[in-house]
Amino acid sequence: MNNDITYQKNNSASLLKGKVPPQAVDIEEVVLGAMMIDKNSMDEVMMFMTADMFYKNAHQLIFKAIRKLYLAEIGVDLMTVDEQLKKSNELEKVGGIVYLIELTQKVSSSAHIEFHARIIFQEYIKRQLIANSNLIIEDSFDRGKDPLELLENAYNHLGEISNLVVPTKAVNIRELAADIVAHAGKLHRKEVKPGIETPIRKLTSKMGGWRPAELIILAARPGMGKTAFALKTGWIAALNDIPVAFFSLEMSSRQLMSRVISMDCKIDGNKFQQEGLTP
Repeated sequence: MNNDITYQKNNSASLLKGKVPPQAVDIEEVVLGAMMIDKNSMDEVMMFMTADMFYKNAHQLIFKAIRKLYLAEIGVDLMTVDEQLKKSNELEKVGGIVYLIELTQKVSSSAHIEFHARIIFQEYIKRQLIANSNLIIEDSFDRGKDPLELLENAYNHLGEISNLVVPTKAVNIRELAADIVAHAGKLHRKEVKPGIETPIRKLTSKMGGWRPAELIILAARPGMGKTAFALKTGWIAALNDIPVAFFSLEMSSRQLMSRVISMDCKIDGNKFQQEGLTP
């Protein structure tokens, strides 16, 4: 986690007022124990879990050792985890090999390890919400802070937590290559279009239109028609049943819609807004 999160964790005590933070230490024990007795149960868990998600510091150290072995493609079991913790001089910090043995003895089955790991993840999100909310409250009491800056910081803090929930999944190269080849075949047979139509036919032909996952930046001096071009682009897409969202920091929704109508109906924009419409 970044420094902001670390700072938030350190300042969460004033909000808790003696309450125990959300945690699931018993489930943490089961998950770590399962990892050491069944290496086949780890793939899904390693996709989303990090050491910070464990509440108990000893469990964070054990998970780091397991993850290091996993990434190095070294078999994970009681003895290899013990050896890894010895190398990092952290074995005594976690309670020695006796504690590692106790963890493995707490596991009756590793069948539900992903479900249990999700519970740990949920408790971690709750702790982060508490920590971030506490920081927002502390900053709000500072009379020297600008309210708009506070609001932006609040959005950023909560956005960091939201990003934790967004699932990430490794891409299988074989499946990705097959998908690309299949799409290329559809393009050749004219079954699909390369992208969304732009307002300029030559531009669409040159670049193939607006394609998914691309960031297009339109740059020009003031008064050169950037907004008009962007509006026309969105309007064409919308007429083709493609959902469009248009955000503007300088024009109101009425102004934007007036420009759309004037462009679509071929009416001079200034005349439309200043003189109105004749019957």
